[in-house]
Amino acid sequence: MKANILFILFVLISVSVFSQDIIYTNDGETIESKVTEIGKKEVRYKKFSNQSGPNYTISTSRINRIVYENGSVENFQESSNKEESGGLFSVKPDQLGNNHIYLNVVDIIFQNVTIGYERILGEQRKVGIRVPVSFSLYGNSGNDFNFNTYNVFYSGLDLNFYPFGQRQASFFIGPSLRYGYARFFYTDFFDSQSFSSLKTDVYGSFLFNGGFTWNPVKELTITSSLGLGTRRYFRDAPNNRNTVTTASFWFAFGYRF
Repeated sequence: MKANILFILFVLISVSVFSQDIIYTNDGETIESKVTEIGKKEVRYKKFSNQSGPNYTISTSRINRIVYENGSVENFQESSNKEESGGLFSVKPDQLGNNHIYLNVVDIIFQNVTIGYERILGEQRKVGIRVPVSFSLYGNSGNDFNFNTYNVFYSGLDLNFYPFGQRQASFFIGPSLRYGYARFFYTDFFDSQSFSSLKTDVYGSFLFNGGFTWNPVKELTITSSLGLGTRRYFRDAPNNRNTVTTASFWFAFGYRF
């Protein structure tokens, strides 16, 4: 009879020991618990001695490992070391901010300064709204006119769709609207003769863009995109054509936060 009682007690003690999850911390503490949720930054648990009591949380950076009731082990320190040793070219999507500020370095060749601000929207972060602003270093003067047509100023709105969401390297497509002010040579005809003069006029453009953005580190963005579409002048126009084809090319460096 005594042997049976001892056996039953042994079984109960064994079940009690192996039906709890044990959290081992990096500083040597052990927590007898019932783990309820494991997140990216913290673990939620209840104390094993009071499973109907409140929830507790502990940062995953403090945890060395968890030994579950079924005997399986989950190591947190190894995962933490891998993340820290990811290095320069291992940026996770949740590390990327939703705000971008760009500088288009290609436009500098044409004596333009073009900057842009983009905001990523939505829980899935598949939509971005970008507002570009560009102005010419020539201004509206008649000096140093080296191109037949150039923008004095433009702004607009770009709607970028990211089919795969935000990643270290992301692809996007979408429409663009532009409203600007341009200077160009205007050709007029009188008595079978042509006369060229400098003109300025406002215009509107519609383009369709496609491009890539890459984050070698989470704060730095490198973006390349090409847009093709049409431009409509509202008064005078280069070569007397009110509607012309147009293109936009971006190769930009940016800051992401």
